[in-house]
Amino acid sequence: MGDRTVISLHASYQDAALFRLDKGQANGHEAILQPLDCDPPDWSVPQSVRQHGQRLWAQLRQDQAVAAALQNALAAPPGEISPIFFRIAGVSDSELLSWETLCSDAGKFVSLERVSPIGRMADSTRPLSANTAEFSLPLRLVAVLGVREDSGLSEWLALKQTAVRAHDAGLELEMQLFVASEATLATIRGEIDADGLEAWIQADEVPPNLAELERALADARANILHLSCHGRTSAGMTELHIATPLDIATGASGSSIQLTGSDLASMPGLDGVWLVTLSCCKSGQAPANGHSLAHLLVSERGVPAAIGMLEPVNASDASSFAADFYQALFGLLDDGLSGLAFGQSLEIEWAAALHAPRRSLCQRYQGDAENNREWALPLLYVRPDAFVLTLEDASHRMDPETFALMQRKADLVAGQLRVMQVDAPEDMRDALLDLLDGYPPELVPDRNGNFPHASAPELHPPTQPEPATEHRAGVG
Repeated sequence: MGDRTVISLHASYQDAALFRLDKGQANGHEAILQPLDCDPPDWSVPQSVRQHGQRLWAQLRQDQAVAAALQNALAAPPGEISPIFFRIAGVSDSELLSWETLCSDAGKFVSLERVSPIGRMADSTRPLSANTAEFSLPLRLVAVLGVREDSGLSEWLALKQTAVRAHDAGLELEMQLFVASEATLATIRGEIDADGLEAWIQADEVPPNLAELERALADARANILHLSCHGRTSAGMTELHIATPLDIATGASGSSIQLTGSDLASMPGLDGVWLVTLSCCKSGQAPANGHSLAHLLVSERGVPAAIGMLEPVNASDASSFAADFYQALFGLLDDGLSGLAFGQSLEIEWAAALHAPRRSLCQRYQGDAENNREWALPLLYVRPDAFVLTLEDASHRMDPETFALMQRKADLVAGQLRVMQVDAPEDMRDALLDLLDGYPPELVPDRNGNFPHASAPELHPPTQPEPATEHRAGVG
């Protein structure tokens, strides 16, 4: 992974926007604040996406340090990724600009190049420890499908396809769904049963009110939270509207669960969440004199990463982006976690998962990136500090009684394996090991009955549960 290039965007006392290189290879040029003069685009004119991106490019390259840093980022060696981030350092109109459309003089859209995905940054009031997580598999994806039947079903199909592919490839994954439409829920449950997915996918109704939804999300302990709902702007604030089964059954025009940015950022269910995907309109769009919901999740709550939408998007585009983004992200996680020993750490660069979904969205519109901006509407916000996962021993999350029961069973299986004849049929050994399916790796002996840690074959649980000292992503 290459180094990040970070360009900060500031508001001056005259409400004008300023920019400066915060991080990057500037070839010795001094980083100084420069004025930014770029109006929001008129999307109705031909080639408006390219024109807007090239105006941004021209503005940035007026500063020698920024120009050098952009050139060096784009010249990264093959196979290396050097993401470019725009740090939103204050409230200004610069947050409304489509930085994701940044386009070179030669007509190349920077974020459609594999080497240089574009994201945004938000400073967080949470300490740096909130951007680290001790983690044990399985990975937990929780999705709230608080939309009407058709949209919820398309979102489910996208999530299912991606999750099944990752699970079949070996990623330890669990998925919990909360569904507003009873008809969609019945379809989902039918598919779960028919495809034999009930061991790792569960589906329930969206709770009837905000308090119960908060409790359900807290109990779900998500690593990744996917919210599919409606986003609306009212009185200068963007809100999320999540439908309930009663709303749909009664044909209500509104939604029973409505969340402001502050409501969302203060939800207890966000404890431990690494990434929030807001698959809803305007979740990445800043209201007047404020920040977007995606920005607030990172800046106020300290969530390591958040995805939002700059403008309204149609359901099929949202589903397509989610499927391709999660497929790329699951691939990064699976590759990074494979072979990782307990106590070892993995740094996650969220922007590395952006290239494939943006290219896919562009191709949905005949590859005409110059005139169709749908590929640039999904936004990624991250914290300035890197997000780091540390793989922990899963037994540390168990209460002593549960661990002791599992250990006794593992010892019995190991004892049977050790006394078996050398020429015993292999399927007999397989049958014994199958009894430990889903157990932590340190509780699963090899085919001869030996545990992984030869120097300490007998494992002991913690003497007391330690919930107060457990560290999860998103906790300060």
